[in-house]
Amino acid sequence: MRYFKRYEYDMWRVHAFEDDSSADPFIPDDAVPISEEEAKQLSQQPSSETLLRAMEAGREALGGRSLSRYPTKEIKEAIGRICVNSAYIEVTLRTLIWHVAGVSSEVGMTLTGGKLRLEDLADMLLALLKLRAPQFVDAAKNIKSRITMLNGKRGQFVHGIWSPNSEGNPSVGKPFLKRSHSEGKFQDVTLEEMYEVAEGYMQIEAELTSQILIPLLPEPTPSQSNVGKQN
Repeated sequence: MRYFKRYEYDMWRVHAFEDDSSADPFIPDDAVPISEEEAKQLSQQPSSETLLRAMEAGREALGGRSLSRYPTKEIKEAIGRICVNSAYIEVTLRTLIWHVAGVSSEVGMTLTGGKLRLEDLADMLLALLKLRAPQFVDAAKNIKSRITMLNGKRGQFVHGIWSPNSEGNPSVGKPFLKRSHSEGKFQDVTLEEMYEVAEGYMQIEAELTSQILIPLLPEPTPSQSNVGKQN
């Protein structure tokens, strides 16, 4: 037998077909081939009725809001872009800190390694620039304020609970920050707003590189300049 899984009614369902090609016309285009072992595991998952009861419990926890099929594929893609773009800023900030401090990457890792927030890295860079390159302080202050603004939205989008509003449009909130249900926990969001956050991180990374890192790099020596020409 050949086994496939297909996402139907909020869960993966297993479909089995004969080994020969006679069943090929009946295999859905969106069915994913799986092993017999995975098919057995999926067959042991809770029934759709059980999942629906669990979802109803989730609705009650959210004050009656729906959890069904949220967030959507488009929202997940936007969340992913926000996460990836913000991660690149961490790399750029760390690189700048090492460069301004005048230390190697090995020494730099002891200074900036670990779970430092973007704001912490931006503060560290700003303090170093005040000592070593004050001409870049204003640019760094502007970038830090924008990072703080974007991170507020990032925290909402990435760590919040997604649920459709009364019109079926996406909204996000953090309903468990308080001990009781209250109005105003959820905020309506558009994909355009989410991509603005992702693009905002990209713009900041570009400015960190072009406005601070590149101007701080030493001029190449004649021997370094000739290396590119020889190649």
